[in-house]
Amino acid sequence: MISVVPNPVIVLFTIGVIIFIHELGHFLLARFNKVDVIEFAIGFGPRLFSWTHGGTIYAIRAIPFGGFVRMSGDDRLLLAEIAARKSGNREELADKSSGEKSQLKPDSQ
Repeated sequence: MISVVPNPVIVLFTIGVIIFIHELGHFLLARFNKVDVIEFAIGFGPRLFSWTHGGTIYAIRAIPFGGFVRMSGDDRLLLAEIAARKSGNREELADKSSGEKSQLKPDSQ
């Protein structure tokens, strides 16, 4: 009988490659549009190891399912969300109009 159970190492490696390519797209578009990239990370949770090059932190994190690209200005959106939650205003950013969202984002000029 033929086994159809994939090797878990191959599955994790394949998922990792897909995540890397996806996050690399965000990274390259940010750089192309002259947006400062603070951190490029594969994984979530605590950093296993990291290095800095050209002002960007490159990191491999403990939980390998995902990744992120932290760009300059992301902190303003995060702080606005935290302030809204503390004030009892539970509206989501997705519920805001594009004009309201642009007020939360840094100037793009």
